[in-house]
Amino acid sequence: MHLLVPTILADLSPAVAIGMLAAMSCAFDFCVCVDDAVEDAILAELEQLGVGLELQSYGLEGVASPERWDAKLDRHREIAGRFSGRRVVHGPFLGLVYFYRDHLLADAVQQRLDRTFEVAGQLEPATLVMHTNWKLDHAALGLDDVWLAETAAFWKREVARYEELGVIVAMENLLEPTPELMNACCDRVASDCFRLCLDVGHVNVWSELPHAEWVARMGKRLAHVHVHDNDGTADQHRPPGQGTIDFDALFDAFDQHLDRVTVSLELEAPDEVKLESLRDLIVRFGRQISDPVSAALR
Repeated sequence: MHLLVPTILADLSPAVAIGMLAAMSCAFDFCVCVDDAVEDAILAELEQLGVGLELQSYGLEGVASPERWDAKLDRHREIAGRFSGRRVVHGPFLGLVYFYRDHLLADAVQQRLDRTFEVAGQLEPATLVMHTNWKLDHAALGLDDVWLAETAAFWKREVARYEELGVIVAMENLLEPTPELMNACCDRVASDCFRLCLDVGHVNVWSELPHAEWVARMGKRLAHVHVHDNDGTADQHRPPGQGTIDFDALFDAFDQHLDRVTVSLELEAPDEVKLESLRDLIVRFGRQISDPVSAALR
């Protein structure tokens, strides 16, 4: 269906085109994860395309020391000063279990989240992506109910300050075989600022459930999507089309179950390759919120 949209709409009047697009239930805000050394020319083209930025990696680099955290934030403030579009921040994730019984570990998690909140306050993202940090050993030890109860209670407290900022916290899957625990956690927190993030590459490696079924079960809890590809054996972060994910089925599922979602291209590749892949993604599936007709006619 999506491959035919630009061709069909090109032959229609703008009014009819708008009507057809309105009947398609989901509209997309595209973003891309860029390197910290991103050049002005790349930022300018992203703004021209109406594409936002996802700023990373506090989780792999910033957490190494206070100095590296501050350097990461300084660099992201500088990028934000050169870019007027939508911003998303990916927060830290390694070791952030939200129900440590050891008070020293619980204090460390809270300190890291306090620093993360400072980042959100300074960069003013639309969305902060965090991991659920559900582990396979939680299921093996029969701790799923404990994980759910205490993680939901933790985030019900924590999300209150993000509500004051107007920032959505989107919890991302990693090892989860299905979205049921994530859905239940989201429902228990019960905040418009606490939603879900679907990482389609993680699903392809660690879940047997089809991507479309993840979208259907998450429903309108889903606010943010990480798009990349792999062959199912490892989290390879390849461009779409260089793995085994069926992106036509995925985007059809968005249309069937969502009104709006942010789609963030998350590749391990040079920025020029990311930009080329982003253009391809927009041509295949793009219906930007700000200008749906011109996006569909690209």
